[in-house]
Amino acid sequence: MSKIQLKIMLALTGLVFIVVGTVGVMGERGLREQTIAGIRSNLEQQASLVRQLVANTEFDRDHAVALQQLAKTSAKSTDARITLIDPEGVVLADSEIPDQAVSQLANHADRPEIIQAVREGVGHGMRRSNTLKRTLLYVAVRVPEHAANGRYGVVRLAVFLDRLDAAMAELRRELLVASALGLLAAVGLSYALSFLSLRPIRELREVVGDIAGGQLDRRLGWETRDERGEIAVAINRLARQMRESIDTANRQQLRLEAVLSSMVEGVIVIDSGGKVLLVNPRGREMLAIWSEYEGRSVPEIIR
Repeated sequence: MSKIQLKIMLALTGLVFIVVGTVGVMGERGLREQTIAGIRSNLEQQASLVRQLVANTEFDRDHAVALQQLAKTSAKSTDARITLIDPEGVVLADSEIPDQAVSQLANHADRPEIIQAVREGVGHGMRRSNTLKRTLLYVAVRVPEHAANGRYGVVRLAVFLDRLDAAMAELRRELLVASALGLLAAVGLSYALSFLSLRPIRELREVVGDIAGGQLDRRLGWETRDERGEIAVAINRLARQMRESIDTANRQQLRLEAVLSSMVEGVIVIDSGGKVLLVNPRGREMLAIWSEYEGRSVPEIIR
């Protein structure tokens, strides 16, 4: 595998990894937000029903027992944790807390969903409960819906998000498996694409190497009308020109050898450095030069 092919494979695999990872994270986040929005909407409807159920009961300590019973009864039908809170933030009833422990719960007046419900009629929140040590989604509505004296009690419903978190964890595992399969497919696809895309380069390297090695009859068979076709035309033209030049030089060499061979005079051709380039047959006969002479000095071949 060439370095260029490896770089192409790494680039394509990295791109797929980024795309799959981004889509997976955004998809998980979007699905989680959509699911939470649906749960919140359902809790609002259930909270409105509970509000109607407790609307005729005063939100004070004197009616705490009745409110606790209403909270537990409503929780069975709504499958949610129900908390009833008086105007001062004191918890009067909680479906998940034993009756004798309700009075020990902290004041809820500072809870974000309670503040929002008192101010706007409906409040939302999502956090980990210090009491139950689990993450819950909260929806609170004020009771009554309209109060002339401005004193509102609050009905708050909450559901555990453990099931949602488990579903998201399962989805995350499936996304990881899908990502792994996608990366494997990306590696295979990138290998195939890089191999096909680099095949012309390999062919070009082979043809140019053969031409440089003296195989001047080699040609590129690209007949496309793009850059590859232009390269093929240029390389093939260069090979033809080299072949023509060498053929011309060979013809001239043969012509020169024929002339020198037919001469009755002995001829020695010497370069500027004093090295013998050529001795015609008559010269070798006259000077008794029977050994290899090319590239040697005159004194070496003529004693």
